Amino acid sequence: MDDENRFSIVLLEKDILEYREFKNKYNIYEKKMKSWLSLIYKSSYEEKRNIYYNKYLKKMRYLERKYRCNNIYTKYHSNLEGNNILPAYSENSNALPLAVIVPETYDTASAPPFQD
Repeated sequence: MDDENRFSIVLLEKDILEYREFKNKYNIYEKKMKSWLSLIYKSSYEEKRNIYYNKYLKKMRYLERKYRCNNIYTKYHSNLEGNNILPAYSENSNALPLAVIVPETYDTASAPPFQD
């Protein structure tokens, strides 16, 4: 594996934790905007919500740019995505011979004509 495709798990975890922190703070201020206290503190809540929203989006873009460009794709990842589906069977390979079974009590004279 090339060094350019590698990254530090510790840094990834740190980045993810920052992302989650910004997202949680944004959600907190979004809930506060819907509370009755927003009548008093609306401008403060709105300002903080917008700050954390911008941080949240910037961190999301950073994560996508930094970690999605890595070309680390193994059989394990393929199995997770369901790319290991078995090939479909062809219809002719397992075809059973077809035969008409006529019961002994069936009167062939009164039966409708067979059409092929």
